[in-house]
Amino acid sequence: MAATIVRSGALRLRGRPGPSLFSLAGLGSQPIWGGAARPAWAASLEREWTTVRDEYEAVKARRGSDYAVADGEHKLHAGDWEWRSFVLKGEWQGDMAAQCPRTAEILREHVPDLMTGLPFAYCFFSTLKAGSAIQPHYAPCNLRVRCHLGLSVPSENVDDCGIRVADQAQAWQEGSALVFDDAFEHETWNKTEEDRVVLLLDVWHPDISLSERQEIIDMFASVRRN
Repeated sequence: MAATIVRSGALRLRGRPGPSLFSLAGLGSQPIWGGAARPAWAASLEREWTTVRDEYEAVKARRGSDYAVADGEHKLHAGDWEWRSFVLKGEWQGDMAAQCPRTAEILREHVPDLMTGLPFAYCFFSTLKAGSAIQPHYAPCNLRVRCHLGLSVPSENVDDCGIRVADQAQAWQEGSALVFDDAFEHETWNKTEEDRVVLLLDVWHPDISLSERQEIIDMFASVRRN
């Protein structure tokens, strides 16, 4: 397993993946995972999207955002961006799973490759508030594939509310799962007067075997111990 620790500030081109921290060589890469590359679990999520949306609507009033920027850490967004997390820095959040039991069950049953155990593994309700944007950036690694399941989309006009991955810009759609490689430069925007909500989840890159996943988890656990 060949891996590279990437120096911050290394040359990056918009049309190529450029993870900011860690790169595993030899993995397939494309900005949007559509067509034949689209994973089977995406359709399973889409069939359950109204259940997920309803649990978000119920939980948002009683649970605040758990997104936090550490001292000295760069803030990616302008405006307001809220998280309500099922997986936060690789760890299942049991209280969130208890408050949204059907969504937690759907994730466990239909997304077998949901990433956990690594500090850059996440799954959360992502609420980009009205008039907010997340500036262009790269994922810290190329080990994951990211999915946005549209739950509340105020506009399907990409100029008003959308995401760009590499050179591909598109709007979200309610009930549709957008699967993409966030190791490419990407950004999002919501210029409307309403919230945009997606269920964001990170899944292991399909080119990484089960044994390699465990090696990677063990490697990062060793770094944390030391």
